[in-house]
Amino acid sequence: MAKILVVDDDEAINELIKINLELSGYKVISAFDGSKGYALAKQEMPDLVVLDVMMPEVDGYTVAKRIRENQETKDIPIIMLT
Repeated sequence: MAKILVVDDDEAINELIKINLELSGYKVISAFDGSKGYALAKQEMPDLVVLDVMMPEVDGYTVAKRIRENQETKDIPIIMLT
């Protein structure tokens, strides 16, 4: 089963994406800020990251850059949610 990390600070959107992906058979892990999202990407090594662009403190562009700069996570596909 593919594992997808959803990173969005809007809890309603995060939950909506999670429910729909789970109904489609995916295992979903969620983060509600960029720092936690990046930490989970390193820890969980998901098959895909769905990443919100506009988040307080650490935005999606910064998280994507960190994921790409890390040797372990650089090949994880990212879908930017705008």
